Amino acid sequence: TQTTLTARPLSGRVPVGGRRNRIANSENMASWGTNSGEVSVTSGATDPLGGNTAVRVTGNSGTFRLTAPLTSGLPATTLTTTTVWARSVSGIPEFGVFAGGGSASKTITADWAEYDIPVTTGSSNLNSYQFRLLGAGKVIEFWRPQVETGSATPYQASRSSRDVTEPNVKTVQYAYFDAND
Repeated sequence: TQTTLTARPLSGRVPVGGRRNRIANSENMASWGTNSGEVSVTSGATDPLGGNTAVRVTGNSGTFRLTAPLTSGLPATTLTTTTVWARSVSGIPEFGVFAGGGSASKTITADWAEYDIPVTTGSSNLNSYQFRLLGAGKVIEFWRPQVETGSATPYQASRSSRDVTEPNVKTVQYAYFDAND
């Protein structure tokens, strides 16, 4: 007998083969940390397929950061790869990633393109991942971000820590029990 409603198991799904995308919510970048207003994030931008699932990020300071929450910390001094679709809307911003002291960057063009950015993590602050853009007033649009250890693999959509899907890959449904169950 369950004593409280909150003690029930939660359902989850994950692609056969497991989760690779370490971002806790890759499908809702507007929910990420904006570091004291350094950026403005707007959902509903036109994505490369003509839908409205991309986000528009506008810089409000010289170097601005958007912090992605991770499902688990990254291993220290490990190769990670960020894969993201991006395009520059205003100016040609440099886009970089920062992971525990390791960093790498790319220059973004005005056309949608998929960027793979390898970076070896440092040894500190391995529980978050920062997307950094250089230049106040610069505007960039992002779609389908993924952070994983090793080399780039096909995109996994992450809606929460327990809801991950991958196109053309079967999913496994499961029950999640917390410490109260």
